Amino acid sequence: MRERPPAVARLPRSPGVYRFRDARGRVLYVGRASVLRSRVSSYWPDLRDREHLAAMVARVARVEAVTCDSVHEAAWLERNLLEASLPPWNRTPGGQEPRSTLDAANLTISGWADGMLVQFRIRDGRIRDWSQRSCGHPHAAGALAATPAAWRDFTQRNAELAATLTRE
Repeated sequence: MRERPPAVARLPRSPGVYRFRDARGRVLYVGRASVLRSRVSSYWPDLRDREHLAAMVARVARVEAVTCDSVHEAAWLERNLLEASLPPWNRTPGGQEPRSTLDAANLTISGWADGMLVQFRIRDGRIRDWSQRSCGHPHAAGALAATPAAWRDFTQRNAELAATLTRE
């Protein structure tokens, strides 16, 4: 059994969506949680009752997460992400939450904190993907300026979380 990544202890105790990546950066699994830290931590104790997960957990090199304002928002985000791309360890595309859309917007929203740029790609009013990478504020400035004010708290909060999770 692989050791629990240090980032797990830094996850907040709030609703959100998490994903596991392997050493090559490939997404292994996308999940949602009422309490991110508790849910993600549950993958690292003895998995005898969930042996089917042991092979996946052994491959987890990085944990990423997005916080949400509610469990419903986390379910909505998980559904959108899984409909766009089904990682190998997810069983069903789109989770169990009903569909909803904000509007038919197509845009990319961004947040930056401590050298980490987080971007969410919205298509037809639904978040379809998120990425995060290291970059300086001057390189992020254009993307930040293009982010609508209504999304800034969400993107900033999640850029701060990404920066926290990537610290050694």
